[in-house]
Amino acid sequence: MSHTAEHFAQPRAEELSDSIAKETWLLAFICIVDMVSTVWLLGANTATEANPIMRFYVELGLPTFIAVKSLLIFAPLYLLELIRRKRPRFIVGLLRAAIAGYLIVYGLGVVQVNNASAASPANSAFTSPEFDLDGR
Repeated sequence: MSHTAEHFAQPRAEELSDSIAKETWLLAFICIVDMVSTVWLLGANTATEANPIMRFYVELGLPTFIAVKSLLIFAPLYLLELIRRKRPRFIVGLLRAAIAGYLIVYGLGVVQVNNASAASPANSAFTSPEFDLDGR
């Protein structure tokens, strides 16, 4: 199968549409579910933030955590959507890899927390909250 330079330079019309890619929507949804579940569990004092960088923002209070997490979700997705207009196949592939990576890392984290909880319920992150959610 031979491809001309023009074939590679001209993305299909549907790839250049003004609509947001379904992969962008899916990744945004996954990230928002992660953020909402984290906020809910932190608010119920049944979990701690496992990510040490984001834990810093949790310690500053939930509004700060939500603002920073939202920025870290939507700013990169916005930039990727801008770049997708020029490199649609590459960005869609990147978004798909990000979706897979996020789900794998999230799944491994859940397994690790559940294994730790089962091994030592008294020392579990679900029974001993570390953070004052008011930022004090």
